[in-house]
Amino acid sequence: MSPYTTWAWAIQAIASAVAGVVLAAVGGHTGRLLGQGGPDGWGDLIGAVLGSMTGFAAGAALGTVVTARMLDRRGAWWGAVLGSVLGGVIVLLLAEPLRLNQSSAALMATFGAASVAGSLLGHKGGITRRRAPHPGRG
Repeated sequence: MSPYTTWAWAIQAIASAVAGVVLAAVGGHTGRLLGQGGPDGWGDLIGAVLGSMTGFAAGAALGTVVTARMLDRRGAWWGAVLGSVLGGVIVLLLAEPLRLNQSSAALMATFGAASVAGSLLGHKGGITRRRAPHPGRG
C-alpha cells in the first residue's frame, strides 16, 4: 500500500469521526427537543440517544464523502451511507452477546468505530461511474 493511500485512509477516518461527533451532538440536542413533554418522562432521553446515534452515522458518511472529494478519491456516496448505517446496526445487534450493553462508553466507542469503518469500506466498495478529470489537475 502506498504512503499516499495510507495517509488518505487515515485522513478520511479522522474526518469521518470528527464529522460524526459534530452531527451526533446536533442530533442529540434535536432529538432531546423533539422528545420533550412525553407522558412518561423518558421521551427526551430516548430522543437524545436516537438522535445522537443517527447523527453519528450520518456524520461519518458525510465526513467520508467530503474528504474523499477533497482528496480526489473515487467512491460511492450511497456506499458510505449504507456502510455507516450497517456498521452501527451490526454493533447494536451484537451488543447483548458481546456484553457491550454493560458499558455505555464501550458501546458508543464500538458503534463509532464500526460506523466509521463501514463508511470507509462502503464508500470504496460502491460502484461508481468514472468521473472526468478535474480541469486544473490534468
